[in-house]
Amino acid sequence: MVRKFSAGGVVYKKEGGEILWLLMQPKPSKEFPSTRFQFPKGEIDRGEKGVNTAVREVAEETGITGKTVQKIGDSKYFFSQGGERIFKIVSFYLLEYISGNPQPDGIETSEVFWLPFEAAKKKLTFSSDKQILQKARDCLEKY
Repeated sequence: MVRKFSAGGVVYKKEGGEILWLLMQPKPSKEFPSTRFQFPKGEIDRGEKGVNTAVREVAEETGITGKTVQKIGDSKYFFSQGGERIFKIVSFYLLEYISGNPQPDGIETSEVFWLPFEAAKKKLTFSSDKQILQKARDCLEKY
């Protein structure tokens, strides 16, 4: 079994007294052909810290620059790719919006958008991402 490590960013912004959350829709692939909605994330490069990966991946996949607030937690899961079983750990970080307009990268991302908490929670595909969103909101309330 292969182990992979990734990091992702849960970005929020305050707009008109409301907190909005950044979601993305990855382009379908051979391994994941169905439509899904999630947070930007990607593999941690050699020598790179997870927090830096989260900030980089958010910028690359969504066009948004964020500032790290704190680590939210990890999501762990198994999946198969190319006939190989993979155990993946994704560390998620809470990021405060700094600048940029949501824009898909055209390579991995087909849609990027802001949603209020309940709509974002409903839109997210995976239950683990819904849990991360709840933890992110809890962190923000304490921040």
